[in-house]
Amino acid sequence: MERLEFEDMLAIAKRMQKLTGDRKDYDRSEFWQGFQRGIRRLFYGKDFGTDEEHVKWMNCADGEYGKELQDGYRAGVNYHG
Repeated sequence: MERLEFEDMLAIAKRMQKLTGDRKDYDRSEFWQGFQRGIRRLFYGKDFGTDEEHVKWMNCADGEYGKELQDGYRAGVNYHG
């Protein structure tokens, strides 16, 4: 992924998070928050977050993160423009 594509996707995700939050659609807002984290992990790789955190986000370990956050994270990490 090129930097410009990363920055575009991150900006879109931030706008979507704000729009869904403004509409009180908090589940979707959390999805976009998770997506932002996932797209950062995709772009920066191991320089963003720890491997342990990544495994938790990917495997729903311990129910530590909400379902929408996890789904968004996985969508971001697996993004193929």
